[in-house]
Amino acid sequence: MTEVAAHYNTRRARRDDFMLPVRNFHNFVKTRLIASVCDGDAIRYLDFCCGNGGDIGKLKFHPVAEYFGIDIAGDAVGRAVQRLEENPHLAGDAIPLNAFSVTCGAMLDGMRSFDVVSCQFALHYAFSDETTARTCVQNVSLALASGGSFVGTIPDCDHLLLSRAKLGRRFGDRYHQVRFARRECDAGASVFGDAYEFTFTGAVEALTEYVVHKSALVELCRECGMELVEWRNFETYYERDRLEHPSLFQRMGAAFQPVSRLYTTFRFRKE
Repeated sequence: MTEVAAHYNTRRARRDDFMLPVRNFHNFVKTRLIASVCDGDAIRYLDFCCGNGGDIGKLKFHPVAEYFGIDIAGDAVGRAVQRLEENPHLAGDAIPLNAFSVTCGAMLDGMRSFDVVSCQFALHYAFSDETTARTCVQNVSLALASGGSFVGTIPDCDHLLLSRAKLGRRFGDRYHQVRFARRECDAGASVFGDAYEFTFTGAVEALTEYVVHKSALVELCRECGMELVEWRNFETYYERDRLEHPSLFQRMGAAFQPVSRLYTTFRFRKE
């Protein structure tokens, strides 16, 4: 996790390159995903792996009363705190802490429960092994109130594995590059720890990520009292939500490129 923390401590978004419309589309997807669960009153919102706090601005359109952010990258957390200060309508804080640790779980278990836990573009780092993945999901469950929602975005396992089967260990384009450690999973191999080196131009540079198998995540969440509500590839947001919210799509300067099929959203509900 040290490599991930170092990367996100120094990462700042660029706003003048060819990737901007793609990143805007991903923000459109997150905006719609967040809107789907922020439908109550005085919502308590946990930003699990909050990074720079890039989603804080999206919350002002919803009845979110309290925000709390956690991330392993301390410098990024400092920028999230600055964003909170720039949004006085939103009470809260952000702290540097490994969200996938037992320490984090103990802290969350002692806090008042949250209505929403959001983990954007980060959950895949927990799937290096079963212990870390299980601890991460347990922490989410400890944080969530009964009836609360766990939402997030991750690389789509079906897209990754199909691409590897058809194209080999290495594939990509001007937008992204993937290099798997293994040509294919051995028969009977664990669904955890299937590593690949990933670059997403302007955002991620040669970081090690891990495939999140849908069946594994669903089973871990089920064991922690959370049931799957929805699982959607990013392409469906272009096909459906763009037509339902055309003004938002245009206002955000979003554009769909095939590389966005690499990602999926998920939504779980705690029983």
